[in-house]
Amino acid sequence: MRSVRLDTSSSTAFATVTHLSKLGCHSSCKTCANSGKDDCTSCELPLYLSNGQCLKECPPKTYHCNDSILNEGTCSPCDPLCEECEGEGSKSCTSCAEGYYWYTNSTLEYLGKTKCWGSCSAFTSHANGLYEDDNMRSCEECDIACLNCTGPSSKECMACNYLEKYERTSSGECKLLSCKERTYVHINCEEEKVECLECHECCLCLLYTSPSPRDLSTSRMPSSACKKKKKKK
Repeated sequence: MRSVRLDTSSSTAFATVTHLSKLGCHSSCKTCANSGKDDCTSCELPLYLSNGQCLKECPPKTYHCNDSILNEGTCSPCDPLCEECEGEGSKSCTSCAEGYYWYTNSTLEYLGKTKCWGSCSAFTSHANGLYEDDNMRSCEECDIACLNCTGPSSKECMACNYLEKYERTSSGECKLLSCKERTYVHINCEEEKVECLECHECCLCLLYTSPSPRDLSTSRMPSSACKKKKKKK
C-alpha cells in the first residue's frame, strides 16, 4: 500500500479521507487495494464487486446484493443446489445445478423449502405423478392417464391412473375404459384397477357410476345406484 499524508485539521480531515478512497484506483472501483481493474475492494452501484472487479452484471451462479446505505453492490454466490438464483439459500433458486430438479408448489414455498431436489420421486402424493426432465432439469407432471411415468405422454405411464378410470391397452398405452351396454365402470381400489361390471338386471346403468362402499361385496350394481328402465307405453 502507498503511504499518504493526511491533512488532520478539523475543517478538512473528512473531505481529504473521502477523496483518498478513490485516489489511485481504477476508474471502475469505489475503493481498492491497488491501481489495477482487478484490485477493487468495493463498487458503487450500479456496479457489483466480483473477484476484485466492478461489473455491470454478476457472473453465473451468483446474484446481485445491494447495500442501499453505502450505495455499494456485490455479487454473492448462489447455493450449491442452484445453477441460477435470485437470493440466498436453495429456496431462491431459479434453475438447478446438474443432478438436481426444480420443483415447488404453494405449500413448499410457504414452508420455505428448497426448490431443487435430487429426485422427483419425493413427491409421491402428487395427483398424477411427476417425471424427471433432464433437459429442463425440472420435475414435470405426468399425463392425467398416469399414476406415475417416465415421460409426458400416456404411452410412458409406469402405472395407469385407475382413479380417473384409465386402463392399459394391448399397445401399452393408458386410455379411458369404455364399458359396453348394461355394464358400468367400477374402480377396484383393493386391486388398483378399473373394470366393467354388470348392471342390476332391472335397471340401466348411470354413466361412470360405481356402487357405494356397502355394495362393494356384490358383483352387480344394486338397483339403488341405477336409473329405472322406462316402461313401455
